[in-house]
Amino acid sequence: MSGIRNRIEKWFETTAGIIYDHKYKTVFIMLLFAGAIVSQIPKITIDTSTEGFLHKTDPKLLDYEKFRDQFGREQMLIIALNPPNVFDKDFLERLKKLHYDLKNNLPYLEDITSLINARNTRGEKDELIVEDLLESWPETKEEI
Repeated sequence: MSGIRNRIEKWFETTAGIIYDHKYKTVFIMLLFAGAIVSQIPKITIDTSTEGFLHKTDPKLLDYEKFRDQFGREQMLIIALNPPNVFDKDFLERLKKLHYDLKNNLPYLEDITSLINARNTRGEKDELIVEDLLESWPETKEEI
């Protein structure tokens, strides 16, 4: 056992001596090595999807992708509107029309969320009140 220990200690002693004798070369090589590693930071990617845990040729993953291609993917579509004033009666009427037009005429739509059906949640004393934001449709500018 002491033979192995002596060889390891001799290796450390020799390595330390070489580093000490060539300190500037060693620092330069270490800086090159660190620079090479740091230069690769922009290329780092992280796949947090469930599929990322499986190999690309995994039969279960291939079956899952075929299923998604056939029956669709879980996706969300966002329609952004930029009116001059959100709380304008004309805009709210157009938004209501668009909301129900999409809801009634767009096939395979599971859910739609807009100001028309948004929730208003608030607390009053010891109560939690949850109601539709536009539960009673505003008729005048004061109500809006």
